[in-house]
Amino acid sequence: MNTNKTYANHAHKYAPHNPYRPAKVDPQDLPAVIRACLLGIAGVMVIVIGVLLSMNAIANGSNFVLFLGILAGLIGLISIILNCYLYKKEMV
Repeated sequence: MNTNKTYANHAHKYAPHNPYRPAKVDPQDLPAVIRACLLGIAGVMVIVIGVLLSMNAIANGSNFVLFLGILAGLIGLISIILNCYLYKKEMV
């Protein structure tokens, strides 16, 4: 038995992984990836709007705008958390 040939057949399992090579996305999974990215970006934008509203409310002293800012921040956080679960569900 030629051990070199046996090793060559199984060498790819033990070869070092190249971290600089980008991961390939299956074309069927591309809509899920795009949807996850867009929902994540939208969630972050809502959080930023909430932070800006809250900071403006602190300077002006308006309780209603402060409440809107906190509400917008919570909606943004909830959308990002749901985005994680939806993305995992679609990729399985």
